[in-house]
Amino acid sequence: MLDVLRRGYARLGPETEALEAEFASLVGASHAVALSSRAAAVHLALLCIDVGPRDEVIQSAINHPAAANMTVAVGAEPAFADIVSADCPVVDVERIDRAWTSRVAAVIATPFGGMPCDLEAVHTYCRAQDLLLIEDVPYGLGAVWGGRAIGTWGDVGCFSCGAGGMLVTHHEDLAARARQYRCHGIAEAESFDIVANGFDYCMDELRAAQARVVLASLHADHVSRRERVVAYQTALADVPGVSIVGGEAAARGACCLMAVAMEPMRRSEVRKACDAAGVMTGWHYPCLPGCSAFGGTTALRYVPASKAFAEREITLPLHPSLAPEAIACVCEIIRTRETAGVV
Repeated sequence: MLDVLRRGYARLGPETEALEAEFASLVGASHAVALSSRAAAVHLALLCIDVGPRDEVIQSAINHPAAANMTVAVGAEPAFADIVSADCPVVDVERIDRAWTSRVAAVIATPFGGMPCDLEAVHTYCRAQDLLLIEDVPYGLGAVWGGRAIGTWGDVGCFSCGAGGMLVTHHEDLAARARQYRCHGIAEAESFDIVANGFDYCMDELRAAQARVVLASLHADHVSRRERVVAYQTALADVPGVSIVGGEAAARGACCLMAVAMEPMRRSEVRKACDAAGVMTGWHYPCLPGCSAFGGTTALRYVPASKAFAEREITLPLHPSLAPEAIACVCEIIRTRETAGVV
């Protein structure tokens, strides 16, 4: 970090250039554009493919709100597709087609915790319907579908990248537009001509350096997280009323989340018990059509599987250095609550 500071570049310097090259090589993309966040990447992806007012964008009802928020930010409307099931909390072609209307301009495909949907089928569907495909990858860098890295099946891929984001594409024109948009729409530093209404979405050099460290340890981190997911699966296999989200497939993806499902009342009690023991749990995610900003409760009737999933899912601690004793502690809390008649 001291070397980065001594170079004197605040942003768009050699660390950013190196990160973009390394990221593009890692996922097999022609171009990578470093940005301040994944949300910024989704925003620019929508702008670069000319999604705007009166358009609709099909996306999963179970997702981080960044994609839906950025859809609204460009003047379009999210068209929420239901997930397949609790064991497969992603969209498929059948559910995408149910959400289709004549106003749909694009589809946003998102993995769940590193478990992708059938990207080949979604890609084929989008081409047949003349729809553009964006991949939103909040979790899952390094995961593969059909021999290709997730994030590279679509016209644009949007990743979390360290403390920032990354936009990848095979299209030179889209990459060029993204680079202009990320820096206030400036065409060239020498002329300072503003050719688009852009944004301050540049990744700074310190975050670029940090992201390069994350990329360097990516494979080792995947192996470590996979071992811990398997440990959870083994420990919870015989606990009644608890299911592993994704089933066996949960240990074959990028293993970015350790999600389980249980009845809503039981989930609430387990989360309280974990909190009392100093164990942090999470929720991935609310059912977006039920949120006030995206339609409220009346929209939930169109996504029953997503509604049920959001009421039952709980995310357990997972990171590459998580100790086996910690996993045993979490599983014992869940098991104890079950024995006590709560779970």
